[in-house]
Amino acid sequence: AGAMFIPALLLCIWLLEHLPPPGEQDRAARTARQSMSGADRKELFLRYAPGLCLLILVYLLLTIIRDFRDNFAVELWTELGYGGQSGIFTTAELPVAVFCLVMVGAMFLVKNNFKAFWLNHLFTLCGAILLIGCTFLFEQNLLSPLWWMVISGFGLFLPYILFNGVLFDRFMAAFREKGNVGFLMYVADSIGYLGSVLIMLWRNFWGGSLSWVSFYSSLCYGGGMLIMVLTAFSYWYFSQKSHHSTLVFQNRQASNI
Repeated sequence: AGAMFIPALLLCIWLLEHLPPPGEQDRAARTARQSMSGADRKELFLRYAPGLCLLILVYLLLTIIRDFRDNFAVELWTELGYGGQSGIFTTAELPVAVFCLVMVGAMFLVKNNFKAFWLNHLFTLCGAILLIGCTFLFEQNLLSPLWWMVISGFGLFLPYILFNGVLFDRFMAAFREKGNVGFLMYVADSIGYLGSVLIMLWRNFWGGSLSWVSFYSSLCYGGGMLIMVLTAFSYWYFSQKSHHSTLVFQNRQASNI
C-alpha cells in the first residue's frame, strides 16, 4: 500500500528542488533563513523560554491525543459499534483532512506575521473547546459516535498541523529572529513522542480498567482543558514580548536614520 504514494513523493521532491530562492519580498516578509550554531539555538531558546515551553507542552498534549486516536482507531471504532466497517475511516477522516487543508492553506493569506501567530493561538484554543464540547455532547447522547470522532478530529488535527507547518515559522518571522524552525520542531517532536510513549505505557500497565472510548474521552477532557490554559498563558507571554520586540525594532530603525 505504501508504494502507491511513491509517485506523489517523487513529485513533491521534484517540486522542492525547483522552488525559486527567496526574493526581496520574501526576505522582507520573513527573516533570513540562516543555519544556527549550538550557541545560537541555546540563546534563542533562553530568550523565549517561558513561551516556548508553554507551546511545547501544548504540542505534547496534542501529540499524545493524536497518537492514541491513530494507533487505536480500530479499537475505538469497534467499541463505538463500527467494527468491521473499514469505510468508516474514510467517512470520518476525509472531512477532517479537507477542513485542515483549507484552513492551513488559508493562513497564507494572512501577511502580518503577528496576526498569523495570534490566529494560531486562537485556532488552538478553539480546537481545545471543540475537544471538550463534542466529548460532553457525545456522553450526553446528544452527538452520534461518528460526529464525535469527526468534530474531535477537527479540534485535534487543525492545531496539530499548524504546529508542524505554520506556528514556529510565523513566530520566527514575527520576532525577526534570523534562523530556521528546524531546531524548535526537533525539540517539540522529541518531547511530543516521548509523551506518547509514556501514555501508552501507562494505558497498558495501569489504565487497563478503562475502555478505549473512556480513555480517549478522558484525554479529550484533560488534554483540552490543559491546552486551553497553556495557550492562554502563551498568548499573554508572547503579547508582552511583542510590545518589547516592536520597541526594540523601532529604536534600531531610528538609530539607522
